[in-house]
Amino acid sequence: MISAIILAAGEGKRIGSTKALLNWGNENLINYQINSLSHKSITEKIVVVGSESEKVKKSIFKNEIKIAENNNYLSGKTSSIKKGISYIGNDQNDILLIAVDQPRTEDLINKVVNFHITNPLNKKISMPYKEGHGGHPIIFSNLFLDDLSNIKEESFGIREIIKNNSESIIRFKTTDFSSNIDINTSEDYELFHNRFFNI
Repeated sequence: MISAIILAAGEGKRIGSTKALLNWGNENLINYQINSLSHKSITEKIVVVGSESEKVKKSIFKNEIKIAENNNYLSGKTSSIKKGISYIGNDQNDILLIAVDQPRTEDLINKVVNFHITNPLNKKISMPYKEGHGGHPIIFSNLFLDDLSNIKEESFGIREIIKNNSESIIRFKTTDFSSNIDINTSEDYELFHNRFFNI
């Protein structure tokens, strides 16, 4: 089984607003991300909030979501990952990480999850791979739980885990355009929103 952690604590300084609350089709980004994590093997969804936390919490429609409040979000994304990890209910679950500003198609997420759970490796890190570039979501087997709980901002968080465990990385080759997009600016938002919904 898999615990999915959605990182939604950032300020969105470059875009000028809280990314989780941006319109995305007929909903906002945070609810889109929650709904896209529909695979039956994802048994737990944890949303890490920080900036504008009350607004983000009130905007979440589904009751089964765990909310992890990161009061230390200004120290970097690493603190949000660790906060989300601390809310996992079953330490036997694998861990899926995705940021709210990295919307992915539901189809891509389902395929990466299927790829992960059917691969025979016990210690594995699964990620989509497009045109020579790794993307998200990233799924870590539960054997990395302690590593994820002890990441540090100064050593670039999960990048260090990935760098030190290259033999555990399995790549799902994809042509899905959403596998490595990030919404950092208003131009990014308009471009990717229009592409997602064929506007």
